[in-house]
Amino acid sequence: MSRELSTPGAPITTPGDEKGLMTSSGSRSLHAAFLQVGGDLDVHANDTKLTGYWDLVYPQQLKVVAAFSVEGFERLGCPVWSYVEGEKLPTLIATLPIYQRELARLWDILEEAGAVVKKGNTFMRGPASSGNIKSGSNSNSASGIRSAKELSEELMAAFPQFASAHGLADLLGPYLAEYLTGQADPIAMLFGSDAGRTLLEDFYANGPDLRAATQRLYEFIAVAIRIPAAASSDEEPFRVLEVGAGTGGTTRHLVPLLQATGLPFTYTFTDVSASLVARAKSSSLLGNVPEVDYRKLDIEEPPPADLVVRYHVVVSSNCVHATRNLGSSLLHIRQLLRPRDGCLALIELTQKLAWYDLVWGLLDGWWLFDDGRTCALQKGASRESRGVYVICGLVAELDQPCPVRATSMLLTTPVPASPLERGCNIFLVPDGSGSGNVFNPLAPLLSTVDNVSIFALNSPFVRNDVAADLELDLNYSPIVEQQAAIYVAELKHRQPEGRYLFGGHSVGGIMAYEMSRQLLEQGDAVEKIFLIDTACLTYGNSLPRVLVDYLEHHSSVPKKGNKNSGSLFKSHYFTLAGRQSAVYKPTRLLGLSIPRYVLFSARHGVQKQTQTPQPEYSLSEKPIV
Repeated sequence: MSRELSTPGAPITTPGDEKGLMTSSGSRSLHAAFLQVGGDLDVHANDTKLTGYWDLVYPQQLKVVAAFSVEGFERLGCPVWSYVEGEKLPTLIATLPIYQRELARLWDILEEAGAVVKKGNTFMRGPASSGNIKSGSNSNSASGIRSAKELSEELMAAFPQFASAHGLADLLGPYLAEYLTGQADPIAMLFGSDAGRTLLEDFYANGPDLRAATQRLYEFIAVAIRIPAAASSDEEPFRVLEVGAGTGGTTRHLVPLLQATGLPFTYTFTDVSASLVARAKSSSLLGNVPEVDYRKLDIEEPPPADLVVRYHVVVSSNCVHATRNLGSSLLHIRQLLRPRDGCLALIELTQKLAWYDLVWGLLDGWWLFDDGRTCALQKGASRESRGVYVICGLVAELDQPCPVRATSMLLTTPVPASPLERGCNIFLVPDGSGSGNVFNPLAPLLSTVDNVSIFALNSPFVRNDVAADLELDLNYSPIVEQQAAIYVAELKHRQPEGRYLFGGHSVGGIMAYEMSRQLLEQGDAVEKIFLIDTACLTYGNSLPRVLVDYLEHHSSVPKKGNKNSGSLFKSHYFTLAGRQSAVYKPTRLLGLSIPRYVLFSARHGVQKQTQTPQPEYSLSEKPIV
């Protein structure tokens, strides 16, 4: 069982609070510890200045990487800016076969930046101008074109908290053509130079995305170490093993945290590289800490017998993705864990980043996977907390289920136009009630459509009978991005692959937009989105309070088994929907494969009574109403 440690809305308690960690048998569990420290990763994103990355930093990073790519491609016989929009671009010359996947990714990056457009198996000059990306082999102030190097320096000055990430792209980017043709060695530059090693150490120790996730990992370990101490009368130490410890970015913080508890522990530092293990052991990384030992370990191979079923927790930061087969690697890690109370805690970047693929994509190991992935980082809360995850895998059964799965119900059964014709699915996201029952009136109308199955989604954050109770499960309070990801999971459960068609009513339309963005980021095809009476967030993010009060007095929702009416507008779930809309900031869709959107708007308002006049609205509220 695995879940992201950034569980939305789970209560956070102090490490000394033992009540929440007791199971029915009287022992404490790692799962309970997991739930205790679960919370919004964005708290740490603010502390590390990761917040705003996708809106502010990534667009500029994309331009820099695109500029380095354009300059490199020009030296490989493809001067992109010499062609006009729509012209076919020439094939790159003299590139090595081992970089076939990296070249495909670089073309994708240029397409995302608008510099090129893919037509079949060829690339055409895209709509973006050189002024948009501002790339040139040399600085040319008269034309306004600046080199990628100059753009990179601007980026470093504007966002210094990402200095190591910018620096790594700046280190390798100027020599892209030489690497792709085998005239230079990226490994020597990245790992063999002082500049490369310094940047790598700083990135793993201080990169805002990894540091935000690592802070959450530290909180989990601080609680987890107390579990065996409370459940056992012996002095057995809490055993931790780190996979892929590398330059020690996680180790240098985690070991002092364990020491500070005053409880017995052991820490096994491992890496596949014997030189990195030797360097960590001989360096001043930790000093002389008797609880720490150092081992060479390759998780792509079965572990040595003396390490099997030994550890309470195995941790790994940004490592496991770089293996040939995730299933095999995770199986080997599981063999390290104690069979009844072991736990694996991973930190992984999970979303494609242009600079990441420019740098690590030049290394053979980045593309060695053979387990069905299309990219080393598989999968694309805010975008920040979707881009990096703390993932906790537990060996034992869970103490309590994790109520974070949406459900769906089939509204119409497809009528085949012909036995050979393949049908399609349409998924509908509910409004502020959270219940798919809101779409029941559509069923008779849609049942006559050939080859279409209609599914209505239900929110998991409403108690079982939504129409009856309309009560929010207050243990979880997701934001739009988190709930959209849960809906996407149910959508993929029903239909594993695109092309996807879906839509939403009211706030469900906002969810549908966010779902489309997440699916596109993951590389899925989205054909069409239906927005039914969905507000434009450009005008405002939530209904005016006076309008809610007005509707409260003139609208109601029947409760099951009760002739009285319960107000939708007083329900916890409607309150959640309003809160979600108020803080949601939609971001633009990336790339050029943007789906079609169909907007349905009611001709008449939902409130048809005329006896009571509507309230007065302020100037800022009128566009929303």
